[in-house]
Amino acid sequence: MTTCKEAVVSTLGSLAKVFDRTRPFRDASNGGRFWMAGNTFLVALDAMYAASVRDDYGFAVEAQSFFKDSLKDTAPSGWRDDNGWWTDDYGWWGLAFAAAYTYGDVLGYSPDQKATFRQNALNCYTAMFSVWKKTTLNWSDGGNSYSISGGIANTDSDERLAGRNTVTNAIFWQVAQKLVAAGESDCAAGVSKAWDFFHQGYEQKLLFNEEDLIWQRFFKMPCEGGKNDEWQPNWAWLGDQGLLMSCFYATAGDGPFTPQMAVFVANTVKAKRVVGGDILHEDLTPVPNYWMDYAAGKGTFMRNLGQVNNLLHGSGSNAADYDQWIKDNASVLWKNRDANGLFPYFWNKEQGERPLDDWGYPQGVVDCVLTAAGLSALTATLPRMADQEI
Repeated sequence: MTTCKEAVVSTLGSLAKVFDRTRPFRDASNGGRFWMAGNTFLVALDAMYAASVRDDYGFAVEAQSFFKDSLKDTAPSGWRDDNGWWTDDYGWWGLAFAAAYTYGDVLGYSPDQKATFRQNALNCYTAMFSVWKKTTLNWSDGGNSYSISGGIANTDSDERLAGRNTVTNAIFWQVAQKLVAAGESDCAAGVSKAWDFFHQGYEQKLLFNEEDLIWQRFFKMPCEGGKNDEWQPNWAWLGDQGLLMSCFYATAGDGPFTPQMAVFVANTVKAKRVVGGDILHEDLTPVPNYWMDYAAGKGTFMRNLGQVNNLLHGSGSNAADYDQWIKDNASVLWKNRDANGLFPYFWNKEQGERPLDDWGYPQGVVDCVLTAAGLSALTATLPRMADQEI
C-alpha cells in the first residue's frame, strides 16, 4: 500500500531528477522557460512543506542560482523591460520565494537564505507593481461600452496575447496577499489595487462567462500590442480559476469577493471542467504557441483548491468538502504515472498525449511542467489524507 504522503515524497524525487539542477531550463531558448522554472520550484516547496521533509534535494539552491543568472543587475522596478521576461513571470517567482521564506524553518533553510528569499519576493512584487497602468482602457461591443482603469499588462511589446489579462493581475494579487500575510504591510497597496481592478470587471459583468467560469481576460477586452488577437469566447484557463479562487477566499471585508465566491468558483469547475466523474480536464489552449505555458493550469487550480480546502476545514465551515474530489484526481494520476514516476498532460488518459515537437520545448522542460502539475494534485491530499492509500 502506498499512502498519499509516500506518493508525494516519491514524486518529489522524480521531479528533482528531471529538474536536474535547472539544466532543462538553462538549455531551453524559449521565453516561457523562466516562469516555468519558478513554478516548478513553487510546486516543490509546497510539496516538501506539506510532507514535512527538508530540502535535501537542492531545489532552493539551484532555483536561486537560475533566478540570479536570468536577471541583469538592475533595479527591480525596471526588470520587465531590462530582462525581457513577461510581467507575470515575476509573479510565479514571487510566490515561490514568499513560500521559501515562509516555509524556511521546516525546509531547513538558514537565516541568510530566508533573508534572500524574502528580498527576492519583495523585488518580484516591485517588478510587477512598478508597471501598474495609469491609463484607462475603453472598448465597446454590441452597443455596450466598457472601461477598465489600472491593472498590469503581461508585456507592452508587440506580441500575441499582450495586455491586461487575468493571470498577470491574479498572480500579482496573490503575491501581494502572501507578502502581507508574511508581515510585509507595505504590500497592502498592491492588494487594494488588484481588488479594484477585478471589481471593475465584476461590476461590468466582464469577469465570468456564460458557464460562470473566469475568462482568460475580461470580456472582449482588446489586446494592447499591435497584434490584436481575435477574442477567444471559450477560453477560461483553469489556472485563472485557481488563482482567483484563492484570492477571493483570502479577501477580508464586504463582498463581492468572499470565501463564498471561492466556493462558487470551485463548484463551477467541478461541474464544468471534469471527465470520468470528477477528474480535471482542460483542452489545450487555442493558441498553439502557448500550449506548454498553459499546461500548468490543472496543477495551478489543484494547488489552490488544496489550500482553500484546508482553510475551509480549519474554519469549521460546512460550505464545501473537496477531500474526495482531490483524492480521486491524485489517485488517477498515481495510477497513470510512467515508469519514471512522471505524469501525463491528460490525467485520466482521456486523450492521447502530444508528441514532443508539438510542445515546442525540450523533453526536460515538458517533464518538469507536467509532473509539477500532477504533484500539486498529490500535495493537495495533505495533511488530511496523508496516511490514506492513494
